[in-house]
Amino acid sequence: MASLALVIAGFAIYRIGVRSARGELPPQTIMGLRTRATLSSDEAWYAAQLAGADLVKASGVLSVIGGLVSIPVYDQPAVAATIVLGTAALLLLVAGWAAVRGQAAAKAVLQQSSSQSPTQS
Repeated sequence: MASLALVIAGFAIYRIGVRSARGELPPQTIMGLRTRATLSSDEAWYAAQLAGADLVKASGVLSVIGGLVSIPVYDQPAVAATIVLGTAALLLLVAGWAAVRGQAAAKAVLQQSSSQSPTQS
């Protein structure tokens, strides 16, 4: 069952990565790389999603692969669990990497927009 969940989730995650790369993932609080910086402006949001899109897509692919690899060993619970849990750990690592990339891109946009705004005296 966990194998199938990884495969299905992997396809969904990959689709989110594709939408992020195309700039089609609207600012929201459900999907995407969500931090204070990324949610602070539309420009920061889209920059963050684009910066992390490749890693989001990669995590989707890794999820599908992990799920498919664990299906043939379904009758060996320890092996299947090791594959599923290892895949989940790898997904967390890649998601963290994507979040760091996205956060950096969002902060760069915010710094650029604050340096371009006129200063008041």
